[in-house]
Amino acid sequence: MQEIKLTIQNELGLHARCAALVAKTASKAKGPVFLSANGNTADATDILDMLMLAPHAAQGMEISIAIQETVDQDILDELAALVQDGFGED
Repeated sequence: MQEIKLTIQNELGLHARCAALVAKTASKAKGPVFLSANGNTADATDILDMLMLAPHAAQGMEISIAIQETVDQDILDELAALVQDGFGED
Protein backbone atom coordinates (compact mmCIF):
# COMPACT_ATOMS: atom_id res chain seq x y z
CA MET A 1 0.00 0.00 0.00
CA GLN A 2 1.26 3.46 -0.84
CA GLU A 3 0.06 6.43 1.18
CA ILE A 4 0.55 10.18 1.08
CA LYS A 5 -0.33 12.76 3.72
CA LEU A 6 -1.79 16.10 2.68
CA THR A 7 -3.22 19.19 4.33
CA ILE A 8 -6.69 20.40 3.38
CA GLN A 9 -6.24 23.80 1.72
CA ASN A 10 -9.72 25.02 0.82
CA GLU A 11 -11.75 27.12 3.24
CA LEU A 12 -14.75 24.78 3.40
CA GLY A 13 -12.75 21.57 3.83
CA LEU A 14 -14.08 18.25 2.55
CA HIS A 15 -17.70 18.77 1.53
CA ALA A 16 -20.03 17.20 -1.06
CA ARG A 17 -18.55 18.84 -4.18
CA CYS A 18 -15.00 17.97 -3.10
CA ALA A 19 -16.03 14.41 -2.23
CA ALA A 20 -17.61 14.08 -5.68
CA LEU A 21 -14.35 15.19 -7.34
CA VAL A 22 -12.38 12.69 -5.26
CA ALA A 23 -14.84 9.87 -6.02
CA LYS A 24 -14.78 10.62 -9.76
CA THR A 25 -10.98 10.46 -9.80
CA ALA A 26 -10.68 7.46 -7.47
CA SER A 27 -13.21 5.47 -9.50
CA LYS A 28 -10.66 5.33 -12.35
CA ALA A 29 -8.29 3.28 -10.18
CA LYS A 30 -7.74 -0.43 -10.78
CA GLY A 31 -7.61 -1.19 -7.05
CA PRO A 32 -9.05 0.27 -3.86
CA VAL A 33 -8.39 3.88 -2.89
CA PHE A 34 -8.84 5.05 0.70
CA LEU A 35 -9.07 8.48 2.29
CA SER A 36 -8.32 8.79 6.01
CA ALA A 37 -8.64 11.61 8.51
CA ASN A 38 -8.12 11.60 12.26
CA GLY A 39 -7.99 7.80 12.45
CA ASN A 40 -11.13 7.25 10.36
CA THR A 41 -10.99 5.70 6.88
CA ALA A 42 -13.39 5.93 3.95
CA ASP A 43 -13.66 4.35 0.52
CA ALA A 44 -12.56 7.20 -1.79
CA THR A 45 -15.04 6.09 -4.46
CA ASP A 46 -18.02 6.51 -2.11
CA ILE A 47 -19.18 10.10 -1.62
CA LEU A 48 -21.34 9.35 1.42
CA ASP A 49 -18.55 7.37 3.06
CA MET A 50 -16.18 10.32 2.61
CA LEU A 51 -18.73 12.80 3.95
CA MET A 52 -18.57 10.94 7.26
CA LEU A 53 -14.98 12.23 7.44
CA ALA A 54 -15.96 15.86 6.84
CA PRO A 55 -15.71 16.90 10.52
CA HIS A 56 -12.13 15.56 10.50
CA ALA A 57 -11.17 17.15 7.18
CA ALA A 58 -11.56 20.89 7.70
CA GLN A 59 -9.14 23.50 6.37
CA GLY A 60 -5.67 23.01 7.79
CA MET A 61 -6.27 19.41 8.89
CA GLU A 62 -4.17 16.51 7.66
CA ILE A 63 -5.63 13.66 5.62
CA SER A 64 -4.04 10.69 3.93
CA ILE A 65 -4.84 9.02 0.65
CA ALA A 66 -3.77 5.44 0.02
CA ILE A 67 -3.72 3.10 -2.95
CA GLN A 68 -3.09 -0.64 -2.94
CA GLU A 69 -2.02 -1.14 -6.57
CA THR A 70 1.18 0.47 -7.87
CA VAL A 71 -0.51 0.82 -11.26
CA ASP A 72 -2.71 3.50 -9.62
CA GLN A 73 0.17 5.89 -8.89
CA ASP A 74 -1.21 8.36 -11.44
CA ILE A 75 -4.57 8.36 -9.61
CA LEU A 76 -2.78 9.06 -6.33
CA ASP A 77 -0.95 11.95 -8.00
CA GLU A 78 -4.23 13.33 -9.39
CA LEU A 79 -5.87 13.16 -5.98
CA ALA A 80 -2.89 14.86 -4.35
CA ALA A 81 -3.10 17.67 -6.91
CA LEU A 82 -6.83 18.09 -6.20
CA VAL A 83 -6.22 18.51 -2.48
CA GLN A 84 -3.18 20.76 -2.92
CA ASP A 85 -5.16 22.94 -5.34
CA GLY A 86 -7.94 23.38 -2.79
CA PHE A 87 -10.29 21.37 -5.02
CA GLY A 88 -10.29 24.32 -7.42
CA GLU A 89 -12.06 26.56 -4.91
CA ASP A 90 -9.38 29.20 -4.44
